Amino acid sequence: MTDLPQIEKRLSVKGGTKEIILGTLAGWITKIITLTMRCQIHDPHQVYLMKEPFILCFWHGGLLPSTLAWDKLHFRPRDLACLTSSSKDGAIIASFMKVFQISSVRGSSSRRGVTALLELKKAIAAGLDVAITPDGPRGPANHFQAGAIKLAQLTGRPIVLLTVECSHAWRLSTWDSFCIPRPFSSIHIQLHAPISVPRRADDATIQSICENCQNILSQTPQPR
Repeated sequence: MTDLPQIEKRLSVKGGTKEIILGTLAGWITKIITLTMRCQIHDPHQVYLMKEPFILCFWHGGLLPSTLAWDKLHFRPRDLACLTSSSKDGAIIASFMKVFQISSVRGSSSRRGVTALLELKKAIAAGLDVAITPDGPRGPANHFQAGAIKLAQLTGRPIVLLTVECSHAWRLSTWDSFCIPRPFSSIHIQLHAPISVPRRADDATIQSICENCQNILSQTPQPR
């Protein structure tokens, strides 16, 4: 995993030793359970052959199966940085992701939004793909917020939508119906055609792109 200390700044973010331990322990337990799972990828547009970084987007509820499948398939030779909340829960997720060799940018639309956007830009400049859950960290669920669009506009890099489906999973009673794949289940992820965002896109264009992305993510089968 690329060592990018500027991506993991702790300024103005919550979480300490307790969250790091919890996230790391959960990560290793999950990594062992992942050995029982089967993962498949459908990539008709050959996104894995792209030489430049892209902005990966998927719903917050599919965060876990997307991470597990991405790690197990090993189809991307480059590193990945994921936007996680600046809350204590975000600290747990960041430590969890580190087990899977995924860096974290701490921030959200409600806290450290501008700083997180700049750190994501630095990650892309360093050659990393970045992952964003456009309906996180607090919802509403399956609502595509404009953060990823603004990042694409700022960097000139395309958005790649990822949809995920699990053969068997538990659903938590959370705002996003968080999906936890069961042992021995199958995970299928699909990478959709890259979406470019004009640098000089006006508000109407940005809204149209948001709606298009939301429709693609919502109309494709989600983890069940």
